[in-house]
Amino acid sequence: MWTGETDDKQPRLIHAKDGELLYMAAITTWQPGKNEDVEHGFAIATVASAGGIVHIHDRRPVVLTPEAAPEWTSSDTSVESALELLNTARPESAFKWYPLTRQRSNVKCQTPNTNHPTAI
Repeated sequence: MWTGETDDKQPRLIHAKDGELLYMAAITTWQPGKNEDVEHGFAIATVASAGGIVHIHDRRPVVLTPEAAPEWTSSDTSVESALELLNTARPESAFKWYPLTRQRSNVKCQTPNTNHPTAI
């Protein structure tokens, strides 16, 4: 996640406070056994930010609980159930975020230890 003006981006690392994996709700038209192409991409579902993350970005991905993730990915899940799952996402208080070295803004940056917090 980057914040700031185009010429002065500040990369930030966001992760779960409990160390659990992040399960982001997404949609796709791809199906198992089908070829991957531009017509079968995916989109991450987002909601308005709240709490302490608003100053980083006005939108945030819907991060499902580990228990909800299998239901989200099941083809048996109804549209109504999927919409309910979007309303049970993990709250902002479940995450930690901190700035990283600005070197992370460059895709050529492959140095070790660039995911450690740094002072702004």
